[in-house]
Amino acid sequence: MVNMDKIFVIADIHSGPDKKSTIHPGYFRQKSDLAKEELKNITKYLPQKINLYLQIGDLVRYTFGQKKDSDTNNFVKINQILSEIFPKIINITGNHDTEIQENHTSNIEKVELDNGTIIIIDPNDPWKLDISEIDKLKKLLNTTSKPILMFTHIPMFPIDANDNFYFYQREHNQYFQNYQEIYNLLKAKSKVFIISGHYHWLSSTEIDRNIKQITLPAFSENIITSPKSKIHPCVYNLIEINKGKLIIKSYSRQFCFSSLEFSIPH
Repeated sequence: MVNMDKIFVIADIHSGPDKKSTIHPGYFRQKSDLAKEELKNITKYLPQKINLYLQIGDLVRYTFGQKKDSDTNNFVKINQILSEIFPKIINITGNHDTEIQENHTSNIEKVELDNGTIIIIDPNDPWKLDISEIDKLKKLLNTTSKPILMFTHIPMFPIDANDNFYFYQREHNQYFQNYQEIYNLLKAKSKVFIISGHYHWLSSTEIDRNIKQITLPAFSENIITSPKSKIHPCVYNLIEINKGKLIIKSYSRQFCFSSLEFSIPH
């Protein structure tokens, strides 16, 4: 019997008030006011055996100082809900969260699973890795021979955003500023998957034959025309790793709407 690792990943919860899109007037970006209630229901859709739980950034939709007290309150409540539902969840800080979270410290860590090495990238600056973080990442990369799954909030490498509701014509500052330096660390590895949120859509980009970059859909992604809608997609991801295969499944409640499959060395 093949031993399979299973990882739960949730991205871009964006708890907070709804807001009209500044890019597409007349549309509302997310049904964010329902995020807390939907998050409380999420466990009833999940399988029993999950090896690792990850939250990869943007717990709140920061209002850029307009309602900072409300943003902070949302941030605290969402953290409380997550810690109650998933006591062992690993959190990555999103660019919206850094405006609220006090005393944020860098976290570059490794988690070993049977079929892969997980590396968590939560830097001081969400847009780049500093010298000490690069050095720590280099050391972690040199201590494993398994396939590597790296989790970040911001994508490490540029992505074509021409069809993206949120980021088309706004591609600057949507990836790590020192991505070339990071690429030089990764290019010698046999298989690396970089998995992030931030873009709010599902995508797979081949950086080179050994490096794949994947962005995951947002928990609260929902483009609507009326703020009175009571629909929330409740999107999450389950990643399965076994000998020779990586599968990324995206769900809305119990409905699997996408499945990406990759071959990995074994």
